[in-house]
Amino acid sequence: MNMIEKKDHPNYNCIDIFKYIFALIIMQYHTSIYINNYIINLFVVWIFNKMGVPFFFACTGFFLVRKFEFENGKIKKSLVNFKIVLHYEKRIFLLYISWCVIYGVAKYFQFGDYEGYNFLKDYLYQCIFIGCHYHFWYIIGILVAVPILYLELTFLKTQYVIILNLLLYILYQLSCFYAVLPFNDTVIYVLMFISRGQWLYIYVSLPLITIGVLTYKYVSKVHSVIKILAFMLCLALNVYEVFTLFNAGVWTTFSYLLTTPFLALFTFSMLSDIKLNANKTLCVYLRKTSTIIYCVHPLLFPLYAVVGVHSFIPDILIGAVIVTVPSFLLIWLSKKKYFKFLQYLY
Repeated sequence: MNMIEKKDHPNYNCIDIFKYIFALIIMQYHTSIYINNYIINLFVVWIFNKMGVPFFFACTGFFLVRKFEFENGKIKKSLVNFKIVLHYEKRIFLLYISWCVIYGVAKYFQFGDYEGYNFLKDYLYQCIFIGCHYHFWYIIGILVAVPILYLELTFLKTQYVIILNLLLYILYQLSCFYAVLPFNDTVIYVLMFISRGQWLYIYVSLPLITIGVLTYKYVSKVHSVIKILAFMLCLALNVYEVFTLFNAGVWTTFSYLLTTPFLALFTFSMLSDIKLNANKTLCVYLRKTSTIIYCVHPLLFPLYAVVGVHSFIPDILIGAVIVTVPSFLLIWLSKKKYFKFLQYLY
């Protein structure tokens, strides 16, 4: 007998708030403000900052997979499920294109002596294969990974998809960054269907989105005490890995660790258990603001450098004000009749 799984509608206010917090931490890190405290620097910069993007990816997988109808461990083959993916891809694509236009205008005026046609040609190539700015590999990763995940979940049982994608991440890390596998180049070229620029990050984005699937399908059912213990263990392993790589002198060769997805997994899962009694509208605004912060913050570097006081707590508070107030205004305006196009920015 075929059983179709039902979905609930719980309270995820805490996740919305932490998306906003992680976005601020990422912005703080990218401004290269030095934190003059070794312990704070270790946790804020090398651990929690590195967990921000994996946390965003986990959110994508978790909230996307909740919308699907499952049947016998796979996504049910239906027009409804297909339209969910299509709608999601369209929304992310419009988000990316909107910011490509903004960054394109900024770059054109930055390099004013660049011939218009050559600039457009080079910039289009950059947008398609690399990302219109370095941090947009995250958006490209979602655009590529979500259809692949949909196909995997359509033809394979969920547990096999999770194992396959996490194994992909581990192979990629061990072969490229740790260089402990003798067939690193062969593995990468065989697995990579587009071998240009930052499309390579499919080996990061697909597994990290799968973390959200793992949370929804299995870890959400685990007792909270076990999740807390697992989080503490993953955090300890993460700290150990950071120290090991620091001592080996190879830290600068990569961004994410082998233990990062599992730390993000239990962090996300613990937060999803918390039913925070907060203003829902405010939490939604914070969630949307986190997207704006991530997308816009490189453009704010000059302003941030001028008003910053180069100390961790004041800087992150100043940065929060700089991005949050305009973002709230933009979100509010996007609900008005003549400003609906602004919704493509988040």
